[in-house]
Parts: sequence; C-alpha cells; structure tokens
Amino acid sequence: MPVFIPLASLIESNSIISYLNTNLNDKYQVNIDWSYLCLSGRVSILFDGLDELSSIERQNILDKILKYTSRFPETDFLLTVRDSSILTKNLDVKILEIRRLSDEKIIEFSKAYSQFGAKIDGEKLLEHTEHNIELMHLLRIPLFLSLLLATFNPNDSLPTSRTDILDKYLDILFSPEHKPNQEKNNTPYLEEVAIGLAYEGLIAEHIGFKERDILRYLRDIDYCENPIEYLESLHKFGILSKVSNRWQFTYPTIQEYLASQYILEYKEEEISHSFSKIILRPWAQTIQFVLESFPNADEMIKEQIKKDDDAFYTSLRLISRCVVNRAKVDVDTKKEIGNLLSNAWYSSDSSAIMESIGNLLLDGFINDLPQKVEEYIIDGWALHYGGAEILVAKKR
Repeated sequence: MPVFIPLASLIESNSIISYLNTNLNDKYQVNIDWSYLCLSGRVSILFDGLDELSSIERQNILDKILKYTSRFPETDFLLTVRDSSILTKNLDVKILEIRRLSDEKIIEFSKAYSQFGAKIDGEKLLEHTEHNIELMHLLRIPLFLSLLLATFNPNDSLPTSRTDILDKYLDILFSPEHKPNQEKNNTPYLEEVAIGLAYEGLIAEHIGFKERDILRYLRDIDYCENPIEYLESLHKFGILSKVSNRWQFTYPTIQEYLASQYILEYKEEEISHSFSKIILRPWAQTIQFVLESFPNADEMIKEQIKKDDDAFYTSLRLISRCVVNRAKVDVDTKKEIGNLLSNAWYSSDSSAIMESIGNLLLDGFINDLPQKVEEYIIDGWALHYGGAEILVAKKR
C-alpha cells in the first residue's frame, strides 16, 4: 500500500503509525488497519520535505522515522532531501543521488514539456549553450530547466544565470497582466508581502508557517488592509501551498531567493555576520543568492576565505558555487578560491565532498585550472571524483 506523507504534517502527531491510523484515515474517510499492514510489510511510504523543516523539527521527525522503522522493519520507505548532510540521525539506509541531467535527458525533458506548452526545442537549446558554460550547468538541474522551459519563448534572450531564470519566473508570477482584474485592486503589494514573509521564515529557520502567524504578520504591515485576501492570493497564484495545517512556499528555492532580496534591500549590513548560519537551512541557499547578486561581493568573499572552515569545507564550497554562478569577484580572488579548492580536493576524507569539489572545479574553473588539479588527475585518484569529466572538458 503506497503512502505519501509530507513531513510537515507529522510534526504534531505522536508517531507515524498514529498519523496513519488517525489523520490519514480521517482525511480519506477510510478505516484501514495500518498497524497490521505495516507489521506484514505491505506498506511503502514516501516521506517528503525534510529540508523544509526547522532544525528542531527535523530532529523530531528523524526520531519518529527511526522508531517507526525499528518497530516495522519490513516496511519500505523513501525519504527525500535536497542535501543529505542534514541527516543527523543514522537511518542505516542506502542513499540514492539524482545526478545532473545529461544532454540526452535534457532533450527528453524538453520534449516532455513541449506537450504542455513549452516552445523551446531541447536540441537548439543545447546548441545555444555550447559557448555558455554557466547556462549549460543550469540546464542540468531539473528545477531550472523546468522554469526556463515554462517561462521563456524562442525569441527571448536566454538567461545566463539562475538569477535571470528566477527573476523571469517571479516577474510573470507577480506581473499585474497575469492576474484577474479583481486581484489587481485588492492585493497590489503581493510581491512585497511575499518577500517579507520569506525573510520571516528565514529568521525562524523554517519554511512552513501556521496560518495565524501569517495573518499576524500581514496585519502588522501598514499597506496590507486585507490580510485574508493577501493570503488567498499567495495561495491562488502558487506562491504558497497548504500542507496539513501549515502553509509553506511551494518551492523552497523561491523562498530562499525572495529572502535574499529582502536582505539585499534592508539588511545589507548583516550579510557578513550571517555567514555563520550557512550550516542551517534555509540560510545556506539564501546567503548564496545574496552573494551572487551583491555588487561588492569580492571584498566580502576575500574576508570569508581567510577564516577557518569546518571539516566539510562548507564555507569554501558555498563561496565557490557563488563564483560559478557569476558572483562579482576579481580574477585574483577567483584564482585563490581555485587553489583552495584543489587543496581541499586532496585533503578531504569524504568521497562525497571530493566529488562535490570536482564538480565545482569542472563548472567554474575549467579555463584556469590550478596546476595541482592537473597533477592530481595525472596521479589517477582524482579521475574518480570529477577528474575524468574535467579531462574531457579540457579536450573540447
């Protein structure tokens, strides 16, 4: 029996089995004996949305999953996460990684989307990206390929960064001409409300909101005369979705991007101090978006790379990804980051971290590889952690 469980809906339940026997049965007006099915190994559960919870909530949920799997070891389950590093509990499970799309998969993806109105041909898109490395890397990420196909037309200038893609999507989302006339008059500050709400979730370190908290926030805004109508519009236009008794941004990436816009507009002086929070979701992606858009990113990045990092090179890898995504840095700063990456590539004890660093070198440093990187590839060990792909790219 397949079961889909948004993890936000589990927070207030005592256990997973109680959620199944009460909440789920009530929702679908059925009377299934889930305890019996779980004991006999006839249940398969998909847990979704661990990233979208606060750190405390994640611990709560992971404890519940551990207790459930201990009691019902025959049950199959799949837990989705954007970053497996947030799995602070040992679930003793196999980790499956969805890798970046190949050229063939990009074409297949585009053809599938063409059935629903996408007008950009996948093969022509790949031809266009032959001399645009940044766009090519973006297309290999399903979310950004989806947004590009859904929002761009063949005659449009194609994006060169993920910020371009998100700005286009949000422009369509909040543009008055895409709303019914009624919405134009009643919720004129919808974008401002969404940006502020995204930041409220960021500082609370979670993505979900209780409805009363949203309405309280909206009532405190001077220009928001109709809080309930604003909440309805946020839902109607796909900005927020309701999961169980909580509201959340439909796409976590959109919340992180909107929160970054709030920081750039109102909290610029706090950017440097916020670096200590990058080990927390959703701060990591938000700070990354901030650096990619910040006009004085070079000075801030030079300051950060001088500081001590953790054993996972969290700060270095985040900064490197910002550089890959076109953060404004000097040539010398980028060269220094490349050297630090090559040292970390060699020093790390984690194959996952080494592969992550190999991908960063491939994505953003291929045209000016540090000498050590080439030496590591010649040694042979680096071929297993992105070195082979770097070698192929260098020969193109």
